[in-house]
Amino acid sequence: MDSPVPRKNLRKTAAFLLVFMGLAASITLWGTLRSIAVRRSRDVPAAQLPESSLLARISFQSRQVFATRPGWQEYAAILETLLPESILKTLKKPPPPRWVAGWTSTTAEPTLVADYPPGVPHPEDWQPEGTLWVINAQPITKPQTNDSLAWAPGLALMVQNRLHPEAVIWSAGVDTPWKGGLGQQLWNGFADAQEAKRVSESVATARTWLVWVEPQPDRVIIRADLECASPQEAIRLEKDVESVIPPKSRLRFLTDGPWISLQYTWQEKAAAPKPPSR
Repeated sequence: MDSPVPRKNLRKTAAFLLVFMGLAASITLWGTLRSIAVRRSRDVPAAQLPESSLLARISFQSRQVFATRPGWQEYAAILETLLPESILKTLKKPPPPRWVAGWTSTTAEPTLVADYPPGVPHPEDWQPEGTLWVINAQPITKPQTNDSLAWAPGLALMVQNRLHPEAVIWSAGVDTPWKGGLGQQLWNGFADAQEAKRVSESVATARTWLVWVEPQPDRVIIRADLECASPQEAIRLEKDVESVIPPKSRLRFLTDGPWISLQYTWQEKAAAPKPPSR
């Protein structure tokens, strides 16, 4: 006959394991939710974006946007390999510290709006619009709305919910294929590891996306948020992503409902030297 003591110990062990596993699962879930909450707590409403006045001048029918903020010139050499010639030829020296380009279709010329400092000569062919300079501008008919930033249906909401305030370069698209779009080009230009490019091909069906370059004190990262057809599709893509990531990769990912978020460390900076101890 079995002794009651081992049975009692077995029950205690099983109960301990259940409690431990539940605690581990709770900690993992809390960490994931907290990372999402922290990211979103730093979001900036679209109407308060630094380039909001520029965005308000692009066509309401724009489906793809590319924008820069002061500091983008540090990455100009990379952008020259990514941007269309129609933009590059207008960004003559001195380049504006902040500019936005918007496309209504893949075949249309972009509307380009720049914020030149007072007294700086603007490139030829540009036209003044208040304190801004515009090229390829079309008459803009805004819909009747109370939104002070009524630009590009869907883009404002996405940028408001997801764009990081420290981005220096960003691109967004709605109803625009990821494959071949400016978002993918920006991602491929900075996310230079083989697995990052393979992931870029895996999410080719996405048609709503946001990509941005974000300098941090110790590194420069590029992030991409892509909306999938459903949460199930995002989970499937997550598994695809996981299958191509080698050990010690600089690529990270996270699913959030129908969204999949990618993060790649493009450049690591040397840590600042510590002051000598006295």
